[in-house]
Amino acid sequence: MKHPIWGGGRAHVIELIRVFEKERPGVPMRVDHGRMMLDDADKGYNPGYSFHGRMMALAQIEGMMAVINEESKLKS
Repeated sequence: MKHPIWGGGRAHVIELIRVFEKERPGVPMRVDHGRMMLDDADKGYNPGYSFHGRMMALAQIEGMMAVINEESKLKS
């Protein structure tokens, strides 16, 4: 049976953030993995742990959190 949020191994991140923000608002989140970007490939990073890729993923998470926080302001 597939879970309604994270399904068969791939997560719907914005839904996960909605759950976390509802249950435990303000809990810090961090990204674990990112894409190899720009000159990261030349730096010898392990796959998924490049600097630029993780910074891009962090920015995406922060953007989703900002949207969710704005949604909650509209509801109240």
